[in-house]
Amino acid sequence: MVVLRYRFSVNLLLQVADGTLSLTGTDLEMEMVARVALVQPHEPGATTVPGAQIL
Repeated sequence: MVVLRYRFSVNLLLQVADGTLSLTGTDLEMEMVARVALVQPHEPGATTVPGAQIL
């Protein structure tokens, strides 16, 4: 018996806005969001990266 498992790549969205860093990870089936308050002011912006580069 052969069991096929589909592996979706995880992508991360990193956003800085209003003194908060938001990390959003998704694999097209599930999404997780974490928010961290920043102590020092940072320039607002956003970017996406493959999860494999972070881990």
